[in-house]
Amino acid sequence: RMLVTCQNAKVLAKHSKFRYIAACTCCEGVVHISWDVATFHLHQADFFDLHSAVAKLIPPSAGKVQPLWIGTTGIALNPSDYSIFCELMNDAFQNLPLTTPTRHEVRALT
Repeated sequence: RMLVTCQNAKVLAKHSKFRYIAACTCCEGVVHISWDVATFHLHQADFFDLHSAVAKLIPPSAGKVQPLWIGTTGIALNPSDYSIFCELMNDAFQNLPLTTPTRHEVRALT
């Protein structure tokens, strides 16, 4: 059983019990990214920004790690973990129901 923080969360992408991305149907659509012992709680706009940033990362070469900072917390992604994380992010991005406007939509409205 996965350790989802919110009881109203829908799993968007899953690799394992401790590596998944879920989104709340409450809490204004907060996205929960669980990666081993860390869980990040992001508003949808921040999740979209993270997705965009991850897409621009250079994959780590063998024996190296790619640091990824989410706020003030960093995770180190080796080549295998990098692939898993990118796949989770892409799957979650495709499955995420939009409940709040993205920053780009907010800017377009103002």
